[in-house]
Amino acid sequence: MLKRRVAVQGRRSFYEVERTRTQVECVLRSFIVTLYSRLFRRLVARMNAAFCANVPGDGAGAELGLLDIYGFESLQRNGLEQLLINLTNERLQQFFVRHALVSEQQAYLQEGIPLRAVEPDDCSRSLDAVLGVLDLLDDHGRQRCRGLPASDDRFCSAAVRAHAAPAPGRAGPLPVRSARPRRPRGGLPVEQGAFLVAHYAGDVEYERQGWLDGNDAQPLPEVEALLRSSEQEWVRAAGGDGAAAVEGRQFRSVSRQHRRDLDALVSRLGSARVQFVRCFRPSRQETPGRVDPAYLLGQLASCGTVPLLRLMHQGFPHRLPLREVAARFGPLLPERLRAGSERTLARCAAPPPPPEGPSEGPHRRAPAEHFVFLVEG
Repeated sequence: MLKRRVAVQGRRSFYEVERTRTQVECVLRSFIVTLYSRLFRRLVARMNAAFCANVPGDGAGAELGLLDIYGFESLQRNGLEQLLINLTNERLQQFFVRHALVSEQQAYLQEGIPLRAVEPDDCSRSLDAVLGVLDLLDDHGRQRCRGLPASDDRFCSAAVRAHAAPAPGRAGPLPVRSARPRRPRGGLPVEQGAFLVAHYAGDVEYERQGWLDGNDAQPLPEVEALLRSSEQEWVRAAGGDGAAAVEGRQFRSVSRQHRRDLDALVSRLGSARVQFVRCFRPSRQETPGRVDPAYLLGQLASCGTVPLLRLMHQGFPHRLPLREVAARFGPLLPERLRAGSERTLARCAAPPPPPEGPSEGPHRRAPAEHFVFLVEG
């Protein structure tokens, strides 16, 4: 970690050069990220193998998946990790809104409910901006791998310049723009971020450093050699086969692989039966019994729930199969109706008890049978 080996051109010999403190920190960070990511993949592979071992047959039957999404991240210091997390949440948010709205409107049309079509909120502008920023990051990473001048500052400046003018036909603030100056706190200088991205759920400011290193998925040859020299068997296995040191260093993008995995995830969700559970934080304080209406309303507006509620107001938010309705309410009906079909049981209900007093006025006796609600057939 303290020294790097430099090959002598035209010969098979090497000479060692002392690393600077910044270079040592870069190697150490590469070592940590490499070991962590490969250990994580090993853990996931063992978990999947354990699950598949309990599945009868070849394990190619039905699957049950659970996807947990916390939400957008806007920390004191935001970098590539937060940008990829926010990109993931925007893609999945877009999938949720479109999937819920489309399926809900299709159900209304099948049930014959008059419908005013509701279009989902468009978050494609922020998605396109983030993808453009990541493409620029890959370009600068390839330049640095070829020995061309490239740095985090150059990348951040290019990201702002690429969105300096609004897209044709697009109004409103730029999706990517320079970060606003910060005021010092307590007399101490505050490092200003590089650029600000107008995400679907709000603006997030990203810092200047760590972009090129964080996006480089190819570990340094010294890191691979260090892993292979470990006395622990599983650490040696995480060190690869040494091909990187022989073939030379090539650029591999973390963000590109992340986007490929995200595309595969969204495609898989699109072909599955999906059930959504939306959770909201009642307040920033996270204390029992405290609800902040303005804070809660902001979450409803930013997660695409408003268009869905606007659509559900036109119809019925709850649907139950006929068989389930019959099982729940059938025993409450008169005996002469209990032998009816499931549709009959679902359309009828037991009459409420007659109120005491005169039958005139607002307390008129309810009819013996009346229509309660619609269910899907």
